[in-house]
Amino acid sequence: MTGLDEKLDRVAHRVYYDFCVNGFMANDNVYNYGTNIHERPEFLMTLGEVFPQAQKVENFWRSKAKSYRVDFFVTVDQVHRFNFELDEYRDPPYEDWDELDDEMKLKKWMLSHVIDRAHDDLGMTTLYIKDDVTIPANQIISVIEI
Repeated sequence: MTGLDEKLDRVAHRVYYDFCVNGFMANDNVYNYGTNIHERPEFLMTLGEVFPQAQKVENFWRSKAKSYRVDFFVTVDQVHRFNFELDEYRDPPYEDWDELDDEMKLKKWMLSHVIDRAHDDLGMTTLYIKDDVTIPANQIISVIEI
């Protein structure tokens, strides 16, 4: 692909396959993501890079839209399985990984990440909600304009 084709492919991916378009979910600080995702959908930024005239749309969005931080909790069955990196081929391997069922793998993964989180070793973490899931109001903890 040419450089232009690659950028347009990224836009198409964001619109059709990246469910973060509908809401970027990040632990900690959204400002650390680096693309000002809290100001407009990321695909608008990419379109503005490809087509200078599209920057007007991006700027219009930024001037008219309000951004909110929505704190909520989810259940394990509401998120994509790939969030948990349940892959026996990843480093470091967990002890007796092959002998565990998916539920035990998930528990082991979550416990190890809680320990990493306590030591602040996770860095930026993104969460992908399943595309057919809507977070119900009773799972929303707070909504704050940013």
